[in-house]
Amino acid sequence: MALKTIVDAEGFEQLPDALKEFYNQDGDNFVLSTDSNDKINEFRNNNRNLYNENEELKKKQTDIEGQLKQFQEKNKEQQEKELLSEGKVDELLDQRTEAMRQSYEEKINELAQNHQNAENALDIHIVENQIRDAAIKANAKNDRAVDHIIRAVRPHVKRDGANAIRVDKDGNSIMTSDGKTPQGILDVVEELKSSDSFLFAESTGSGASGGQTDANTAKKKIRRSEIGKYISEVSKGEVEIVDG
Repeated sequence: MALKTIVDAEGFEQLPDALKEFYNQDGDNFVLSTDSNDKINEFRNNNRNLYNENEELKKKQTDIEGQLKQFQEKNKEQQEKELLSEGKVDELLDQRTEAMRQSYEEKINELAQNHQNAENALDIHIVENQIRDAAIKANAKNDRAVDHIIRAVRPHVKRDGANAIRVDKDGNSIMTSDGKTPQGILDVVEELKSSDSFLFAESTGSGASGGQTDANTAKKKIRRSEIGKYISEVSKGEVEIVDG
C-alpha cells in the first residue's frame, strides 16, 4: 500500500482514521507529513535568509563602488585643472593616454574572461552530456550511478570540437589500435564497466534480470500501529501495512 503525498478532500475522507493524523491541510488538499518536512522548511528558510543577505551586500557594494567612482572622477578633474594651470600640457596628455590604455586593456581582459567562461560552459555541456549518454547506453544502474560515472570519466577526456576524446595525464590524445583515430568516451566507460561493475545493471539478455528488483519480492511488513514510526517508508510504498 503506497500512500499519496498529496490527496484531495475526497481522497482524504477515504483514508483510514489511523492515517489521517499524518496529513496536514494545505488549501483544498491534504499533504502527507514526514520527518523530513521540518528539515526541508529549515533549509528553505535558511536559503531565503542567505539570499536576502546576499542581495543586501550586493546593493551596498554597488553603492560603495558608485561613490568611489565619483571620488576618482573628481580627483582626476582636479589634477587636470592643476596641470593646465601650471602649463603642463604634455604631462596631461600622457595621463589621458595612459588612462585610455588601461581602459582598453581592462575591456580586452574582460572579453577574454567572458570567452573563457563560455568555453568552460561549452565543455561542461558537450563533454558531460556525452558521458551521460554513454553511461546510459552502457546500462548504468540509476541516476546516482550516472553521476559517479561522469565524475570518474571527466578527468580522462577533453573536448575536441563538438566531440570528446580520451587523453593521457599530459593532455595528449590516446589513439585506437589503428594509430589514427582518437579513443572516445565509450572506451573509458567500457573500462570503467569492467573495473566498477557495481555501477551498471546486468545485461537484459536471456535469463538476466537487467538489474531490476523482482516485482514479487516481499516488502517489509509493519503493523498499522507502527505507521508513525515508518511514515517515510510508508509514503514511498516500501513497506506493507498489516493489521495490528
